[in-house]
Amino acid sequence: MTTTYDPSDPKYYEESDLREELGRVFELCHGCRMCFNYCDSFPMLFNFVDSKDQQHADLTPSEQDAVVDACFGCKICYVKCPYIPPHEWALDFPRLMLRAQAVRTTQHQREIRSRVTDQVLARTDMVGTVNQALSAVVNPIVSRPNTGIRRAMEKVAGVSSQRLLPSYGKVRFSRWFKDRLPRFIASPRASVSIFPTCFIEYMAPQIGADVTTVYESQDIVCSLPEGVKCCGAPWLHQGNVAEFTRQARANVERLDEVVQQGRDIIVSQPTCAY
Repeated sequence: MTTTYDPSDPKYYEESDLREELGRVFELCHGCRMCFNYCDSFPMLFNFVDSKDQQHADLTPSEQDAVVDACFGCKICYVKCPYIPPHEWALDFPRLMLRAQAVRTTQHQREIRSRVTDQVLARTDMVGTVNQALSAVVNPIVSRPNTGIRRAMEKVAGVSSQRLLPSYGKVRFSRWFKDRLPRFIASPRASVSIFPTCFIEYMAPQIGADVTTVYESQDIVCSLPEGVKCCGAPWLHQGNVAEFTRQARANVERLDEVVQQGRDIIVSQPTCAY
């Protein structure tokens, strides 16, 4: 058995080792089936095996890749799984999916459209800055499914024209935070720094405003960390570990400065906290 989810391990990017591990894990999942009603990865996997009456290691690379593509990284299966470490089978389906994406990305196995789309969507601060400034024009486009523009986006970028997309706020959260009149706190109980995340910064500033209001109502002083950007999750989810590491390290350095000043970091988005 070879199990590595560490990008610094020499075997992490070996496709032959990855395929072997996919076969092992898929066999365990097929025998268990506890996650049959989660994302499409599991019913797809079960159907591949059941329809062919074959052993799991015999799934073709394209079939394995289809199972990988159907995973959207919610990690609920990990919470449900009875075989996670320290079990001897050491099953970690979400991290295996990330490894598979990393191998396909480094070996340029993804189609060109997907690679270009990933590059654009991963630059959330650039896209967010532009779209938030043009929110009066952008919001009607993204909020209305199945329009001509959305169908064109689907053909070009692969984003479903039926999917409901979040709109952009009229004011960025960081601008609201700086312009607001903070609540006077005579005797602070604590001090926190709110890491806004790109979703709150550009799309849902009201969430950040609510978080600020709740903390200040409890006599907790709020601030924003300087110089932070998107957490880098879009890079990680597409398998670009190097770019994710670069962006995450820069954020951690800025956040560490805040921690050294005695403030706790507040992250209201679970993916960004992860």
